[in-house]
Amino acid sequence: MSDCIFCKIIKWELPCAKIWEDENFVAILDAFPNRKWMTLIMPKKHTTSNFANTEEQLFSDIMKASHKVANILKKWLNVKRVGMVVWGLEVPHLHIKLYPFNQKQNWQFDGFENWINSWPQEDMSVLQNLAKTIIANNS
Repeated sequence: MSDCIFCKIIKWELPCAKIWEDENFVAILDAFPNRKWMTLIMPKKHTTSNFANTEEQLFSDIMKASHKVANILKKWLNVKRVGMVVWGLEVPHLHIKLYPFNQKQNWQFDGFENWINSWPQEDMSVLQNLAKTIIANNS
């Protein structure tokens, strides 16, 4: 896709900070991160960002590539954990976002101490009813 920013990066039409690649994927440090050293892994071939429409083999392969890159980040950034997000928004090209963290204690991570508890809790009976409906309609 000619107007895809990731396709332009992969073709070296735009500058990037590439940290890893193989025949099918490339990993770059994000130039506009929402967390320091955020890294993006993307297929070299343009692919829809709607991961539910992604071929199973491609999705499996990008997970394996993300695992490799996460371990590279852990080693070179000396972090304890690397979080992963499949967002599917912003850029219409499949990509994985990796977030390096240093663990403070238990499940507390630098900058995210109250992150999980900052959202309102859903009504469990509503969630359970929806779950029953989904299961009944997918059997």
